[in-house]
Amino acid sequence: MEAGAGGGAGARPVPADAAMATPSYPGDPACNDGQENNLETDVDCGGPVCRPCDVHRSCTSSADCLTGSCDGSLCVLASGPPFWLPGVPMKSARGGHGAATQFFGNHRGNLVVVGGFLQSELDTYEVFDPESSSWTSGKLPAAPCCRLPAASGPDGKVYLVYGDQHATWVYDGSWNPSLAPPPDGCVHAGLALGADKLLYVLCSHDSQLAPNPLMTYDTALDRWATLKPTPTATTNVPWMTSLGSRIYVLSTEDGNQYPFEAFDIDSGTWSALATPSLPSLIVGAPDGRVYKIAGFGPQGAIYAPTAAVSAYDPTTDRWTPVAPLTLNRYDHAVTAGPDGRLYAIGGVNNGSVYTNSVEVYGPVVSLASSTAAPGGNLTLTGHNFAAQAKVSIHLGATADTLLGTGRTNADGALDSAIVFRAGVTPGDYVMTVIDDKSRFPVTIPFTVK
Repeated sequence: MEAGAGGGAGARPVPADAAMATPSYPGDPACNDGQENNLETDVDCGGPVCRPCDVHRSCTSSADCLTGSCDGSLCVLASGPPFWLPGVPMKSARGGHGAATQFFGNHRGNLVVVGGFLQSELDTYEVFDPESSSWTSGKLPAAPCCRLPAASGPDGKVYLVYGDQHATWVYDGSWNPSLAPPPDGCVHAGLALGADKLLYVLCSHDSQLAPNPLMTYDTALDRWATLKPTPTATTNVPWMTSLGSRIYVLSTEDGNQYPFEAFDIDSGTWSALATPSLPSLIVGAPDGRVYKIAGFGPQGAIYAPTAAVSAYDPTTDRWTPVAPLTLNRYDHAVTAGPDGRLYAIGGVNNGSVYTNSVEVYGPVVSLASSTAAPGGNLTLTGHNFAAQAKVSIHLGATADTLLGTGRTNADGALDSAIVFRAGVTPGDYVMTVIDDKSRFPVTIPFTVK
């Protein structure tokens, strides 16, 4: 089986330590003393003696960087691989739609795409099954449009805040449009799942409400509550995602300023963060970064759809360009799939030209068989890792017990299949596969029986 063959706002909250930690250097003690010395280019990294530096650390050449890419003075994510790869197109082109992942457990699930616009408002939804690489479609209770906020709930269901119709919907194989509605005046909203298992909803500025009310929705109690507002005004739909204990918000304040902020769930406080060059949809990824994907960008004297993608590192408060999409798009949807890979879905790619195309970011891995006998072997192949990297397979979703290792070639594909022992205790398991350069982990379930 293939993991997520062809997905945030639509992802479950990503732990802050989801990506593999940078190991300590076993050589010179000066490489672990918390100071920049010993010919290092940054603290305990770079130079001829110590380990290469991680993204956003200082460098003087590509040799100073774990990714092998130095952008003048800072280590950056390589431009690829990983690349954005073509996914299975939707049945219908659409823009202004919502998307989230419905989880079934053990890192299995489907992508759910909701509503949107194509010449007129759409009353349809589509569901993508990554394991069969197929889309199915159905009718919605109404035609929700546009720029819909959708997110995975703590129960694995997909939730939708339909501000124009003052409604909250939930999907679990069928739609229930009769949940407690959001407060009056919440016409446009952003939506993200917090680490405390509450859905966080931020409404754009509206005359019927105080500016930017931040609210929570408790899916277990079907209950809304209002929290503190954001410190800046948002006049358009706010884009939201979660990562660790933070809720991230990217918005357009006046068409020229793009504040990027975070709400800390534990402390209940807001903080202003480094702003990206352009606003667009954001999604929290399993490598511990927030990705901003496509949107509008300047082309001469006008703005037009762009394919640009950048990643935000919370530890350094910096944005880094990464491999772009192959298709320019805006009014699209983004979500993280059940295996952790990122999906860019549909949208408008040129004026009024809507697309049904899907692109997927992250390593592609597959097992010769997803089932092994107790004590038997599993065989894994993969591509779209970082080039010339070490690939590790770990038991569990957070890089626990090491199961096996391999290396990639210059194209980011495994040199050879990795054969490893599955374990002796029958049951359903998940493995994490990660390379030591991009450090973008993907998960794949397997069974011992």
